Amino acid sequence: MLFTERCRLWLEQFALSDRPDAERLLREFQFVDADTFNHNLSTLITSKLPRDEPAAFYVEREVSSTTMTMYPQKRKSRGRGKKPTLRAEGLARDVVRPRYVNQVVGSEGVIASLVSQLQRGNPARRWVAPSTDILREMHVRHLVVVTDLIGSGSRISKYLSLLWNTRSIKSWNSYHKARIWVFAYGATNYGLRVAIQHRSSPTVEFVSECPTLRSVTSGAALKALCKRYSPEKIDSLGYKQVGALIAFAHGCPNDVPAIFRLNSKFVKRPWKALFPGRTTLSIVVDDEPDALELALDTLGFGSIKHSGAYSRASVQQKKMIVFLCAQSRGRRHWNSMTLATGLRLEEIEQLRMSAMAQGYLSGHGRLTQAGFALLKKMRKTRRILSKSYAPSAKQSYYPTSLRAPR
Repeated sequence: MLFTERCRLWLEQFALSDRPDAERLLREFQFVDADTFNHNLSTLITSKLPRDEPAAFYVEREVSSTTMTMYPQKRKSRGRGKKPTLRAEGLARDVVRPRYVNQVVGSEGVIASLVSQLQRGNPARRWVAPSTDILREMHVRHLVVVTDLIGSGSRISKYLSLLWNTRSIKSWNSYHKARIWVFAYGATNYGLRVAIQHRSSPTVEFVSECPTLRSVTSGAALKALCKRYSPEKIDSLGYKQVGALIAFAHGCPNDVPAIFRLNSKFVKRPWKALFPGRTTLSIVVDDEPDALELALDTLGFGSIKHSGAYSRASVQQKKMIVFLCAQSRGRRHWNSMTLATGLRLEEIEQLRMSAMAQGYLSGHGRLTQAGFALLKKMRKTRRILSKSYAPSAKQSYYPTSLRAPR
């Protein structure tokens, strides 16, 4: 089933008076396809980690409350009259561990495949959850935790504690012999603070800011809408009320509002989720030009997409226009730039260099007079059609796709 049809059916469940807010909520939602997820996250990791220094990858996943350390610990004597110390020995916790009797694997399966590819690309300097013998013999300097989303921050905090509670790792970190990293595709502002404030003081890097009901425009109205139609009252806005507005090709996180991921169990109030069972298998994403036009709408430059100059521009020129629009709105850091434009990390860097070469950006990364003049000219260009593109009051408008990064 095409996503446009699923989208229409999902929106029709809302009352007519609530449908404009529902459409706005859907337009704010971000869908990350598999290629974009793997490409951007692997690019981020390889660009930030020192290539010639040994690194160990750990895949973040759910751990039981009884699991306290990443490695088994054994007592080691320090000599007569001295208190024995704990020393990490053996293998790390499983990278992928099925959580249910029917062997269901979560997002850790996708992450495990990604880090395995990174390891194969540099086997002499990269390992996946290596034993303590490898950590010591190869003098591994970087302990890297990889995840898809830092939502509430609870799960990443628990996983970081596994490393921190391992006495040998804590000692290496204290003596600056090992550095702990966290790499994620998306991160909410709240979850990011939780991760950064962990006792291990990790270096946290992420591809894109995750939109939430707190961060988007008219968030209060959208939050009330999610609560009103939620098939579940306890976590109506997602786990710990995070209200994340993001889904990946490998699944929809539990931090997302319940109306996106849960079907109603009540006969009197039926509800069919957009991602039932948190699956996104049948989602279809529109092509790149539409994604760029949606980015223009998000940035408040929707009139540009109707101009003749924009319609005649190549895809690369359109990307440059979207990039400059984001710059003019203060989206200068690549985290917020990826969220606003949907462009890939290396595309953003290439556009930045090209814009500076053409005189649209200054050396400090700010729009020059030439850059502002170009956007002003684009906005003043005569529209292709004279009639308004806004939907009429009598006509229902259905977004054709979730906002998809490219």
